[in-house]
Amino acid sequence: MGSATKNCMRKMIEPFIKHVIVKEVQDGNMIYFYGADETMLAELYFEEQKISSVTYYTRK
Repeated sequence: MGSATKNCMRKMIEPFIKHVIVKEVQDGNMIYFYGADETMLAELYFEEQKISSVTYYTRK
């Protein structure tokens, strides 16, 4: 998956988490999004270029 697609997903996810994503790590069909202090903000599962599910994490 290209970085343009990841950037598109990042722009789509960021408004919901209200935090800036600084890093995304892809592992197979999963992409994990991290914030400035290495906090996981969201994880995204995709199949065949389509997003299957997104899990959002909120800070305590």
